Amino acid sequence: MPAREVILKVLTRLLACARRNELGIIQDEDADFLHKYRVRLRKTRSLLSSFNDVFPDAKTMEWRKKLGDFSRATNPLRDLDVFFLSRETLQEFLPISLRPGLDVFLEKLSKARRKEALKVAALVKSASYNAVATRLETQWREALTLDASAASDLPISKVAGKAITKCFCRIRKIYTQLDIQSPDETVHTLRIECKKMRYLLESFGRLFSNRDLERINLQLAKLQNRLGRYNDISIQQVYLLEFSKKMTRNRNDRLTLTLGCLIGGLHHEQAILKKKLLDSLEDFCRCENARLTKALAK
Repeated sequence: MPAREVILKVLTRLLACARRNELGIIQDEDADFLHKYRVRLRKTRSLLSSFNDVFPDAKTMEWRKKLGDFSRATNPLRDLDVFFLSRETLQEFLPISLRPGLDVFLEKLSKARRKEALKVAALVKSASYNAVATRLETQWREALTLDASAASDLPISKVAGKAITKCFCRIRKIYTQLDIQSPDETVHTLRIECKKMRYLLESFGRLFSNRDLERINLQLAKLQNRLGRYNDISIQQVYLLEFSKKMTRNRNDRLTLTLGCLIGGLHHEQAILKKKLLDSLEDFCRCENARLTKALAK
């Protein structure tokens, strides 16, 4: 089937899956609704980026921006949710005498979280949000009539295979430049490329008969989980540092000490994670995987 026809079906399905979480987001009884919503939007944006020669450039940019606006509006809420989801881990960083400080911190955080949850709920309920989302759905139903692009009429297997190969090459290139001293920005770039490749394999891996792709996907999943945790730790450290500055001004020494211990614990975990990431990347970027992915582009 032509690439554009198949990709439009995938985009439409992903957006529909994302929107099925809207009621759960509004009710705010389980953070998993927001997580699933964000993952589907990320997949949709990622696929548009990977297949930027399947649609006219202006349309691809327009669609990615609209989806990005939805995602960015939920970023603060997700960043706060990470603290509550990692409560047990954070507690392990603290001596028993300082653990009550974590409860105080999370209680203060819950007020900020509630405000963000109300903002996101208001957005999802708004007429403007629903108009944009509905417009996207309509545009994708009509997108087969858009002007042809370089890859719009090529077989989906050829286009998807080329995209997977390009992703692997970019990951491998970043790996050659990565070491224990690399900044978080480089790790973040790697994380984005790993997500792109995994989303491509999840959506189009079945087009190829090579079962070794399943093994590559499992390696990617492990790598992506570590990269996701690494990113969460980076965000948590920045937030805790800013929060501790406020506590210092308010002369809450005990809470400041608790926050300092948390920052130290997260920094230590991040250093261990970076070493594990390098090991996982060495395994993932080996020649056998390079040969397998390169064959997909033929």
